[in-house]
Order: sequence, then C-alpha cells, then structure tokens
Amino acid sequence: MGNSPALGFFVDDVYFPGFDIGLHDVERIKVLRGPQGTLYGRNTEAGVINVISKRPVDHWEASAAADYGSFRTGELRAMVNAPLSGDRLLFRASGRYKRSDGWYESAATGDDDIGAYEQTEGRATLRRG
Repeated sequence: MGNSPALGFFVDDVYFPGFDIGLHDVERIKVLRGPQGTLYGRNTEAGVINVISKRPVDHWEASAAADYGSFRTGELRAMVNAPLSGDRLLFRASGRYKRSDGWYESAATGDDDIGAYEQTEGRATLRRG
C-alpha cells in the first residue's frame, strides 16, 4: 500500500490526507474504531476521526481570540454567525491566522528564521432555515 494512512481524517465529511489542519469552531468530534471502508472508503482500515463544524443558527453570535508567544509566534481566531433574512437564510464564517518567525538558526547559512511559517484558514456556511 505504500504510505497510505490507515486512519481516515474528515472535516464535515471531506477527507483530509493529513492531520495538519486547525480545529476551530468545532461542534463535536466522532471517533469510529475499526475498518470503516463501507461508509468512508479507502484509507480507513484503522478507523475514522470525523470533525463536525458548528452550523449556522438563527441568532447573532460573534467571538474572537488571540494568542502570542516567543519568537513572534501568534494566532488570531474569529467567528461570526448572522441570520441574513430572519430565520430563512443563515450565515456562519470562521477563520484562523497563525504565524511565527522561526525558532532556530542555521549553522551553515546563519539564517535565523528557519521554521518560520504563516498559515491562513477559513470556512463559511450559508444555510436555509
């Protein structure tokens, strides 16, 4: 089989080949043990982790959070939920931004931002009520 993962990782029923995804605005996480090929297809011999995001609701809601650490490492998270047309059209959006300047220096080149990264994630849902 090569390097195929034995555990399936899904977010809102969409397969992700790796676990390198930020979890924000999560309603629940379902863990299914054992082979799940019948329900989820290949690469699920050991089981499935299924992350279910929060769905839009019929009232206004918003949140924001920030973290900051060493080496100018930071993370911003935000979410907004809005009923666009009473309870007939609902909208929810969430996002996350992460960055770091890196935390070690290359002895060969003197470059001091090895390990630096910048990552942006977002999700939006529009639903009829």
